[in-house]
Amino acid sequence: PFEAILSVCPYYNKPNQEGIYQHFKSIATASSKPIILYNVPGRTVVNMAVSTTVRLAQDFKNIVAIKEASPDFVQCLELIKEKPKEFVVLSGDDALANSQILAGASGVISVLAQGFPKEFCQMVKHALGRRPDESYRLYNLLYTMESLIFEEDKIKDALNAQIKLEGDSSNGYLAMAVWAETNGFEGVSNFLYSHAEEERMHMLKLVKFINERNGEAKIPDFAKPKNKFTNLKELFESVFQHEVKVSKHINELVDMTLKEKDYSTMNFLQWYVSEQIEEE
Repeated sequence: PFEAILSVCPYYNKPNQEGIYQHFKSIATASSKPIILYNVPGRTVVNMAVSTTVRLAQDFKNIVAIKEASPDFVQCLELIKEKPKEFVVLSGDDALANSQILAGASGVISVLAQGFPKEFCQMVKHALGRRPDESYRLYNLLYTMESLIFEEDKIKDALNAQIKLEGDSSNGYLAMAVWAETNGFEGVSNFLYSHAEEERMHMLKLVKFINERNGEAKIPDFAKPKNKFTNLKELFESVFQHEVKVSKHINELVDMTLKEKDYSTMNFLQWYVSEQIEEE
């Protein structure tokens, strides 16, 4: 049996703020377990506004905390200021955790701590004790360690290869959409135009992830996409085979991060794993 629920904002269908509220309302009503909200717009492509978080915290006693992983530091500060007294704000971003705790957050749910538990816990204790000199000394050490982890060429090369694959996917689905539209399949073309944009977003997430961790994303020459099909069956068979290829490469990436103990990248890739389950 589990003691609490950590629940991420709904993704893929990109709900508005009322949709996010109704999502968590349904969970809070269905379960008496304590619920920790998880706002991670970099993975879900939707940000839970401070007003929505505060509204949920006020309306449901079993919504007790949030793992706040928005890169917007000011949003976190506003949440700490506006939240109900007993509601707990936890950092969800290792790079911001020290500053957020010093600003009033109650702690962090960390990835980096899995690799450096002693140093990370000491940093958090200093931050909670309002000892910024000591906490930032450890933060700087940990940030250097995180950067060194990501300097592994094997993983960077594999992520850059995934950028090419996602870009090829976007161009491929765009070419398919054009073929479908010009051949009178409007519904199919709308689906494929949307799919092409999603694949482009997947590519951009990889680019930003690499650059934000002191790497350098490589934008390659993309393959010329196939743009002629005999019928819809051939088109959708091509879609399926391509998604199988993408899934295989992502799974290989996850295996690589596990072997290299690169937990930060492994955590990042979980979004892609979930996305590919839906794609196939």
